[in-house]
Amino acid sequence: MRLAPAIIFLFLFLIATLLYSLFFSESGIQERDLILKRNNELLEENQKLIEENRKLSQSIKEAQEEPNIHVENIAREKFNLTFPDEEFIVFEEDDENE
Repeated sequence: MRLAPAIIFLFLFLIATLLYSLFFSESGIQERDLILKRNNELLEENQKLIEENRKLSQSIKEAQEEPNIHVENIAREKFNLTFPDEEFIVFEEDDENE
């Protein structure tokens, strides 16, 4: 009959050890939550990069199909260049702090 308290103590010790391991170890619940959060952040970043990649691929395809139009668009949009008979108009945005 002296074996029963030892088995109960061993069983309780085992349960306490497992619970401690579950909540506070490197492979516990907190670490799992951090890994899931980081995974979601990386998935969102991956989606943004996929969209950016799609846009860049489309731009490359357009440049290959119509190189003159693409170069003209870049010159107009990025460098504000115009043809000699065109006027360049700049619109000023209202400052919201005023």
